Amino acid sequence: MNGKFILIALIICIFTTGCHEDEDHENKQKLENELREQRQTADRWMTIAGILGIGCTVLFGAGVAIGSKARKQVSKNE
Repeated sequence: MNGKFILIALIICIFTTGCHEDEDHENKQKLENELREQRQTADRWMTIAGILGIGCTVLFGAGVAIGSKARKQVSKNE
């Protein structure tokens, strides 16, 4: 009798518990897609910031060179 009760309880537990893997899988896929989009956006901004940083450095170097040349010309004329 005790074995039958355990078997019946086990069968009831198996049929009453649902499998929610499909919903979890869809939710995980949605979150992974959002995370991928956020990473792509962050990568784009990092690329833009890097290009602007390099451009500013080049312009700064050009400005220093022009200023140095102008200072030398002024000191020669004095």
